[in-house]
Amino acid sequence: MGCSQSSGPCAGAGKSANVSKQPVPEDYIILPPPSGEKIYIVFSNSVVITTYIKGDITVQNVIDFVSWKLDSYKDRLPKSLGFKDCSVTGLASVEGMQEGIMLTPSDKIIESDFWTDGERHLVAVGSEWVIMKYLDEEALMEKLEDADFWKSCDKDVIPGFLHIFWNTDVLVDQIPDHN
Repeated sequence: MGCSQSSGPCAGAGKSANVSKQPVPEDYIILPPPSGEKIYIVFSNSVVITTYIKGDITVQNVIDFVSWKLDSYKDRLPKSLGFKDCSVTGLASVEGMQEGIMLTPSDKIIESDFWTDGERHLVAVGSEWVIMKYLDEEALMEKLEDADFWKSCDKDVIPGFLHIFWNTDVLVDQIPDHN
């Protein structure tokens, strides 16, 4: 279920303040419309996060963002994942991951090779979900290499995945400290 259609930490994410004249629930967050480019981030074989990137956002900013969103959704994460498995320590592109290459935390996302090559999807790596674990999951790797899978990430429901929307730009000042 997409974030904009759920209750909780980002209910209504990306909804315009002019959409409805009805009273807004206290936990309803109205986010500004995105101005960056849409990006998809996969964590494990069960979570896809959709958001937008622009400007000086670094790889470390995105790592912190993914950690924040996983923590916000810890009660809805698939039981098979187990929250102890959600420690995000790095990012890789699908192609880079196959070569064992991680993105450098201080690099700006929009200046990374994967970005200039037109990719708009990343894989989050962590304590349990290291590169080799992804590579060992043949069915998952087939999905990650399939353009149709990434097109399906524009839908509210992605079969077999918890889909978390943050339907606005990632901004550093919005990310709580997760150190």
